[in-house]
Amino acid sequence: MTSTTGNYTISLKEKGSETGNNFTVQFSNKTHDIEHLKPCTEYEHNVTLIEGPDNETPCDCTEETTKTTGMSKDDITDGSNMPGYVCYRSGWNISSSLAASNNMSAKPNERDNKEFCIKLGFNDTCTDLTTTFTSGNKCVDSFNLTRSITVGFLNPSEIKQTISTDFPVKIQPKISPNCKNLSIDYTCREDGKLSETRTLSELEPYTSYSCAGRTSSHFNEHYNVAPVIS
Repeated sequence: MTSTTGNYTISLKEKGSETGNNFTVQFSNKTHDIEHLKPCTEYEHNVTLIEGPDNETPCDCTEETTKTTGMSKDDITDGSNMPGYVCYRSGWNISSSLAASNNMSAKPNERDNKEFCIKLGFNDTCTDLTTTFTSGNKCVDSFNLTRSITVGFLNPSEIKQTISTDFPVKIQPKISPNCKNLSIDYTCREDGKLSETRTLSELEPYTSYSCAGRTSSHFNEHYNVAPVIS
């Protein structure tokens, strides 16, 4: 929209919605972009010129509704690397536009309102996760994006590890059965002797150790696992 210089209040809401957003902007005979809207969605809007305290003038608009366009694959980029999640980023508000093949709903990234993340389930590791993006009820176009969920997506703190009570000590991590070629190698340190490392087979009875694991896969990927106490 174009205007003369001044402060304006813009009211914007989805058509038929009871709630919306109000924000104040300053125009200087230029255009003002409103970002992070939902694709293929009708919005109702009105603009008011603020000329002073208790002095506001509604602007005449030829149209009071606007429909946004649909989105394409070029509008979506991979998001941040958050352990245990797959994230996508867009200039669109995609909060209601994506559905994942693992049936988990997307949640906004608290540190970036342009990013939405899908929580990975236990069996998603070492598989492909397909996410379908739609542009809204009034657009029929949709597209899919597929990500290969390697062990790099694992959240180390969520890996459950069971420690045996006999010798030699064994640590059994619970990992998705889809990861056929994934192993975890453990290195242990005795309390008070952090400079000395031992393998699980070298641990002695009645001694306290802290053991850290490191994953290894046939893709030559390596990631640390949360430490355990034995």
